[in-house]
Amino acid sequence: MKKVLPLVIALILIAAVAVVLALTVLKPKAPAEPSPSETPDTTPVETGSPEPTGEPGTPSPDGDGMTEYVMEVGGTRYSVTVRSDDFDVAETASGRRFTLKTVKNVFFETSYIPDKTALSAAPAFLDAYIDYLELESSGKNYIPGTDIIGEMVVGYRNEDICTAWLVDINGGVVAVTVSYSGEIPQAVYDALETFTIEK
Repeated sequence: MKKVLPLVIALILIAAVAVVLALTVLKPKAPAEPSPSETPDTTPVETGSPEPTGEPGTPSPDGDGMTEYVMEVGGTRYSVTVRSDDFDVAETASGRRFTLKTVKNVFFETSYIPDKTALSAAPAFLDAYIDYLELESSGKNYIPGTDIIGEMVVGYRNEDICTAWLVDINGGVVAVTVSYSGEIPQAVYDALETFTIEK
């Protein structure tokens, strides 16, 4: 019986993970409109040029097919500009996910974590993104192509890599997370270079 108990516990944990993954995959897209429970200072705001379309969650590309996505939280504004032809964009519970259209398992995400510091959030942050076999905490490092420094963590599982930069802001943390295999694609680097934070 003592040998069977750990096996039963392991099977229950595996079943729970499978259910969570299935629910994540089968979960319908979040509504484009913010829910009534969202406070005004955490409501995502999307801008574009020349004029937004007026539909929240709909990209507003300028003449070059570039779209700026803006989030305002706790008096801090952060944004990223992406080429609409390169990325599918989806709302998440705490920000936006930009998935590369040509390689569906490659994405980057911007998110907000309230009431935490980068240092306290970093150790467990990647748990939601990758079942890593190895975790590396690199201390402070620049988000590629920017002058923004964040607490950097990297999770590895075979060829899959997930890298995150957590930046302290007033009242919480802004996180930029990139999930990829091998090397970060150039389209993702190009988008990361446009990331800005205005405190």
